[in-house]
Amino acid sequence: MQYIIGKIAWLMQKCLNTTAAESMNAAANIFVGMSEAPLMIMPLIPKMTTSELHAVLVGGFSTMSGSILATFIFFGVPANHLIAASVMAAPGALGFAKLLLPEIHRSKTTWETVKNAPRP
Repeated sequence: MQYIIGKIAWLMQKCLNTTAAESMNAAANIFVGMSEAPLMIMPLIPKMTTSELHAVLVGGFSTMSGSILATFIFFGVPANHLIAASVMAAPGALGFAKLLLPEIHRSKTTWETVKNAPRP
């Protein structure tokens, strides 16, 4: 799962021109919930700019966790619709977060710092 999240994050960073930490968080939000996704970037949170923190929060609020997806599927909502919505919400959330609070400072979170960050 870490490999898949890393590849999706790299793709989002290149396509959307976002920083590595917020892309990693948005990619993780596709699979896990709002409380678990920031754990992947927890060592980087003190270094993040206000715009990056805003993108982390917006990404969390715009996606559903896997357990909520399973609950909706159990109630009869088509799974393909829910999965498509979850995948589309992540880059959409980054786009809207950057529209609302653009990046004005240089980010200290590069792809190498995200990959080499100590894991909890």
